[in-house]
This record gives sequence, structure tokens and C-alpha cells, in this order.
Amino acid sequence: MMGLSKQGLPGLIRGSLPFKRFEQLSLRNKLLISFIFVSIIPILLAQTLSYYNSTVSMQKKINDLIHFNLVQTAKNLDTTLTSYEDLVIQIFSDENIIEQVKKLNSGSDVEQLLARVEIRRKFSIISLSKPGVRCISILAASGQVAWYDRVNNSGIQNIWSKYPDVTQTEVYRSALRSDSWVLTAPDSDRYRGKDYHYVNIALRLVDWNSYSDASLGVIVLSVDEAYLYNSCNRPFDDPNRDSSFNFVYDRRGRLIAFPLKQYLGRPLFRPGRISGAARDGLLARFIRRAGVFGERNLIINRFQDQKQGWTIVNAIDRDYLFKQMYWMQRLTILFGILTVLFSVLIITYVTSALTHSIKKIVAAMQSAREGELSVQVNLDTKDEIAMIGSHFNQMMARLQQLLEEVKVATGRQKEAEIRALAAQINPHFLYNMLDSINWMAIEKDEHAISRMIESLANILRYSTNDSSWEVSLREEIDWLQQYLFLQQNHFENSFESILRIEPAALDCRIYKLLLQPLVENAIVHGFKGYTAGGVMTICAGLSEGFLKITIQDNGRGIPAEILDAIDRELQEPCNFNGIGIRNVARRLRTYYGAAAGLSFESRPGAGTLVTLWIPAG
Repeated sequence: MMGLSKQGLPGLIRGSLPFKRFEQLSLRNKLLISFIFVSIIPILLAQTLSYYNSTVSMQKKINDLIHFNLVQTAKNLDTTLTSYEDLVIQIFSDENIIEQVKKLNSGSDVEQLLARVEIRRKFSIISLSKPGVRCISILAASGQVAWYDRVNNSGIQNIWSKYPDVTQTEVYRSALRSDSWVLTAPDSDRYRGKDYHYVNIALRLVDWNSYSDASLGVIVLSVDEAYLYNSCNRPFDDPNRDSSFNFVYDRRGRLIAFPLKQYLGRPLFRPGRISGAARDGLLARFIRRAGVFGERNLIINRFQDQKQGWTIVNAIDRDYLFKQMYWMQRLTILFGILTVLFSVLIITYVTSALTHSIKKIVAAMQSAREGELSVQVNLDTKDEIAMIGSHFNQMMARLQQLLEEVKVATGRQKEAEIRALAAQINPHFLYNMLDSINWMAIEKDEHAISRMIESLANILRYSTNDSSWEVSLREEIDWLQQYLFLQQNHFENSFESILRIEPAALDCRIYKLLLQPLVENAIVHGFKGYTAGGVMTICAGLSEGFLKITIQDNGRGIPAEILDAIDRELQEPCNFNGIGIRNVARRLRTYYGAAAGLSFESRPGAGTLVTLWIPAG
């Protein structure tokens, strides 16, 4: 023990047999062995850890991103269902419909026939207010059915014809047991050789005027399942889909929305029997068995919508998702191997000409490895070793410079991420607040206020969403109708708007918010001082390869001197004071060049006609 303590650990290592053999090796072999222990093994360990950590980290980030997308999808689905529920509220609060249902329950044969005709007429109008509505029905307590079917416009056959007694159907009995909405699993109907799948939204109908809780029947809104599927997912046959899709099942495990329609309504599992990772595995096996993605490995993520009780599932091809990372990892490994081999060759060649100056270089490298990046090699010779020392000095200086640049870049990146996060939080906060106010208005039966709030929320969402500056004319007109609705309420209905849009023009592409300044000018300036009688007509159609849009009003008109200034601005930018018209004119030049046109015709006191020509596309 005394000998060991005097000799110390370094002396013990130097006295060992492996070290003695190492000392007998040539300098070249010593450097090669040192390089293996100092560089190659740490690199291999670092690459292994990096491979594992990057895989786990990417998996977590992808899961977080998919979960966020599922939450947004659930909100979109809730919004879609809420809009359909609004239609049911409209029917529920219609006194005329309630009177007709009473006749269905207790009237004569003639009264029942006339009641069905009147309800059918009403439903035919209501069904046009929302896309995706397949059928609207009243299942009366007497067993009578009044309906309007947008697919099967027959006065005899309907989606309820297959049931001998509609009061014994699941949707009817479920609605009677509930005080709120009832959503059922998809049902199907075959018409002219084609299968149609739909989801029923049902609500018990009572005579709210008489304050009686007695059921008159059930209101059933049948929504096309494909529309619900597309509201939370791009169409499955979209050629640009990225090996990922969403589908929906309810609390009882029944499929609500799925790309392969033959599986709709089928239970995937029994509620409460399976959960967690086991459920994800079952869902993955079901998708493979259904043949959606073949036998590929899948990543499954789920989110349950507490409001509807539906679960939205995202399935994505794991190999497709990690393909780029796998490729980069293989490239990194290959590059590492080539680097190691090249380094070994270089060291083998260089060590044959090393001199005593190598000690200074090794010492400097050791200091650098320990973190002293300001180290420099001072050599008095002019040979190759001195050149290596000079390069080493330059490398350390460059490394310090790069580290400073990385610190600055990292700070800027964090600042940019914080600003981007803040930019995302503000619109979402506004949407959530407007949605809360909307529901408060609905609870107080302030449906006019609710509609204005909903229109304002849609306008804000449309205006702040810059994912696609070019939209279809259909989307622009939908937005414009909500804008006009708010303006008409703001100006106390002092004017009315008429839209005449050719169906063939609805799919033409137009840049977002191109029409709004022109419409706003007509309202603010054209109808200034009007309390009633204002009329604005907006027309759109195709003509000789162009989309022609006209905005005409019967307002005050434009004075001649202002009209001349507008004409000069349209011909060449000249700092015209009208911001809206100047904005539209300059956007047209930017987007379409000389291919687009904008003209103004006006007479004071007789109104204004604005004509816009853009290439149809």
C-alpha cells in the first residue's frame, strides 16, 4: 500500500503492460491509436445518442403538432355542426311550422296533406341556406312524416320510407329522451343506384307558445357525411394528400366519418373495454385491414371532442413522415465514416514528417478541447508544421467568430419565435371571445345579434388568414355577403343589396378583399345621407375569357372633378387621395399587369357603375 501511494495512479498506469507496449509503438501508430480513442469512439457514441434523441424529439414534436391540428379540426367540426344546429333552431322557433305539425298530429286527411305541402315548401327554402344538407324532416308524434329531400325530390319516397313506424326509430326515441341535440351514427339511403350516407341531427319539437312540454314530434336534419368528413379532412382522393387523414367515431365506437363508406356506422370496439395504447393499436390494425395505407407503419393520435362526444383520429404513415430524417441520418453516418477514413489517411501520411514542434500543437489542441478557444500556436519554424500551426490559429479565431454569430442568431431566432407566437395568440383570442359572446346571445334568444357576431367572426377569420391570398369567387362572395349584412345593420337598412352571380363564375380565382374597397365606397360615399331607398347591385359573369364584375348603386354619384382624378389614377399612379380605389388599382397592376381593367361611370344624383375585368382562371 505504501508503494502504491508513493507511486500514484499515473505511475501505476505507466507501469502497466499495455502502456509499455504502447510506448514501444512508432509515433504514427501512437497517433492512430490516440485518434481512435479520442475522436472516433466519442463520435460514434455521440451519433448513437443523437440518433436516439432526434427520433424521440421529432416524435414528440410531431405528436404535439398533430394534437394541435386535431384540436383545430375539432373546433372546425364544432363550428360546422353548430351552423346546422342553427337551422334546427330556426325550424324550432317557426310558429307556422309548429301549427302545421299540430295538423299532422290531429288534423283531417286534407289538413295533413296541406300541412305536408307547406312544411315541404318551408324546408326547401331553409335547406338552401347551408351546404351539405341532405334532408330536413319532421317526424310527428302521430307517425306522420313531412320532409324535403334535396337528392330525392319525390313526394312519395323518402329516407324514412324503409321504416314501418318512424316513432320506433333510434333517432326519434333518442331525441325524446334528451333535452338537447341528438347526433346519430351515419345512416344510408340508395337512390338511382347510388348510396348516400348522412348523419342525423335531431331535436324534440314542443309547442313553446303554449308552455307545454308535450312532444309534437322530432325535427331531424340529415347532413351529408362526406361534407362532415371534408370539414375535418381533405378529400381522401386528393392527389396532394400527404399520407395522412383524419376520421371520426362516437362514444359507442361507431364510425361517423371515414374515407371508405362501407365501414360507416360499424363499431370499432366496445366502449370501456379498451383504451390507451391498446386502442391505438386496434385502430392501426383496422386501418390496415381496411386497406387505406396497406401494411405500412402508422402513427395514431386521438382527440375527443367533449361537446359532441366524438373522437377525431389522425393516422399518418410513419415511414413517409420520417423519410427525410432517415435519409439525413444515413447521410450523416456515411459522412462520418468517410471523414474518419480520410482523417486516418491524412494522419498516417503527416506523422512521418512530424518534428519536435508537434508537442506545441498537441498542447494547444488539448487546451482547445478543454474549452480555451483563445489558444494560439507560436512556432519559430517555416516548415509544414508551422503551416499547420498557422491554420490552427486561423481555425480557432474563426471558431470564436462563429460562436459569437451563433449566439446572435440564436437570440434573434428566439425573438422571432416569441413575436410569431404573439401574432398567433391575438387572432385566436378574438375568435374565442366572439364565439363566447355569440353563445351568450343565443342563450338570450338574441339571434340577430348572434348572426352579426358570427358574421364579424367570419370576416375577421377570413381577413387575417393569409394562407392563400388567391381564393375562389364563391369564397369572396360568401365573405362579401356577411360584410354587407353588417353594413346594412350599421346603416339601419338604409340600402339593400342584390347579388347576381353566374354559377359558371363561382370557381374563378380572385385575389382576396379586391372587391371590398369598391363596395365600401358605394356604401359610405354613394349612400351618404340616405335613410332608405338605396340599392346596390353586384353582378359577376364570364365574358370572352374574362371575369366581369359590376358594382352599381343608385346613390349620390361622383362629382366630375373626382371622376377625372380617378381616371388619371387608373391610367397611371398619381397619388390619388382615395385610398380604397388607389389600393384596388395598384393591386390590379401588381397581380395582372395590363390584362385587368377597372372603369367608373357616374352622374351626380344618378348613381355609379364600377366595372372590373380580370382574366378568368
